[in-house]
Amino acid sequence: MAASSEMIWKPYYPCDYYKQEYSDCTTVGHRFHSYYVYGEKPECGQWKKDYEACTAWMKTKSEEAKQELLKVEDRHLQQKYYVNPVWPRRVTPPKDWYLPVEEMRQKQKLQQQS
Repeated sequence: MAASSEMIWKPYYPCDYYKQEYSDCTTVGHRFHSYYVYGEKPECGQWKKDYEACTAWMKTKSEEAKQELLKVEDRHLQQKYYVNPVWPRRVTPPKDWYLPVEEMRQKQKLQQQS
């Protein structure tokens, strides 16, 4: 059995995932949908670069390709984490976050009445 230092790092997604995402991104339907929803065409070039980085890692196992893939995967995770179309992201807690729920409700009622 190989030691942990000899274990080979493996990308989170297979390279075909990036290739399929690029292929989907360049379709007419996706471009139309993106323009309709966001008002702009999607940027598909990054998916192609991601695929190239993945295939470079699979072929050469170079540290440079690995670092590029780590950046790619981190970027995708950040995009998934920060997407919330319903509520704005809070930077600081509310001023009265420590109050019990009943006091908080009474305070909100008073604010609404005034």
